[in-house]
Amino acid sequence: MIDNSKQMIDIFKCWREKLNISDDFTFSNATWINLEEDLEDSRKLILYEFNDSTVIRMGKETAKTLGLGRSIQPYVSYHQLVHLCKKYDLSLKKEYKLYDYFLKQKKLQPCDYGYETAMLDRENDRTDMRTLFNACREKELDDADIYTDDIDPVNVGIYLDKILVAYASYRMFDSTVCDIGVLIHPMYRNKGLGKSVVSGICKLCFENNVIPMYRVFEDNPSSIRIPRALGFDMIVSVSRFDI
Repeated sequence: MIDNSKQMIDIFKCWREKLNISDDFTFSNATWINLEEDLEDSRKLILYEFNDSTVIRMGKETAKTLGLGRSIQPYVSYHQLVHLCKKYDLSLKKEYKLYDYFLKQKKLQPCDYGYETAMLDRENDRTDMRTLFNACREKELDDADIYTDDIDPVNVGIYLDKILVAYASYRMFDSTVCDIGVLIHPMYRNKGLGKSVVSGICKLCFENNVIPMYRVFEDNPSSIRIPRALGFDMIVSVSRFDI
């Protein structure tokens, strides 16, 4: 069944604007090709996979080599891209793959392990947040998309023994969708804190009439379990390749 809910319409509108593609593109059995100058020399290719459609960003010469010059054309899957590359003695070397999960309000499955989630103030609670950030590795901060020098405008946390051990925040991705970041203290993981603090920030998202988006790398299975447990739907995956 096609989901024509307002939230789903807003999610797809967000992606059309982010990818600069026509409103006529309905994300159904088709592929949109974005030719971009900044990808011309690098031989990079970025693939966005929706349920039954794709968007491909690449340089003009790469598209010409693969016979993908038209803006809209029949559906091209990842496996078809691999086949095209082999045909021209090329290969796709994956740099990373991201999953973008989105949560519609009616699908939220609240998670409560008895932890109390509190609002955090960017100024008054900055020391506690920085203490948590410093306890985590730089890659963990990068994966969570947390900017330690530019703390997000909306932040929540869970304290245990007067220590901030779980943190979630959001910043706006566009006018209707927000991007969630989550971080758990290394000494307090695998206790349900991630699900609890993300559940708390999602409730706040809906109070503020924005749709939560949870981005996670495919090689982070422990983080992937959080959106799945809370009722998020995986709407799009984003893969970056070297050709």
